[in-house]
Amino acid sequence: MANTTVDHLSKLVEQAAEQVHLTFRGRSEESEVLDRFWQLEDDVYRLLEAANDAGGDTIECRDLIRKVVSVLGSAEVFNLSSVPAVKASCEAINEHLIALEHLKQKARAADNVG
Repeated sequence: MANTTVDHLSKLVEQAAEQVHLTFRGRSEESEVLDRFWQLEDDVYRLLEAANDAGGDTIECRDLIRKVVSVLGSAEVFNLSSVPAVKASCEAINEHLIALEHLKQKARAADNVG
């Protein structure tokens, strides 16, 4: 069950990242941009929580993390991080990614010990 949830949430994160990338290609209203960033933030948080519940060893998402980091970098390039709500969302997403990576490393270390 945990693997299914993590896999499903990984797909949602990927879709949300793609939606944010679409805002970089076209002219989007600020409310639409915010909605897409907030959706990505929510999905990354839910993925982190599911991975935490599963012990961290069920997730292998290096490519997914790269995609989300690319979104964060693009927000800087397109100066969207000058919008306070986008900046706050990017910071929260980054914190979730760091926690996700830490969880994965902790699970790997436990596997190596045991």
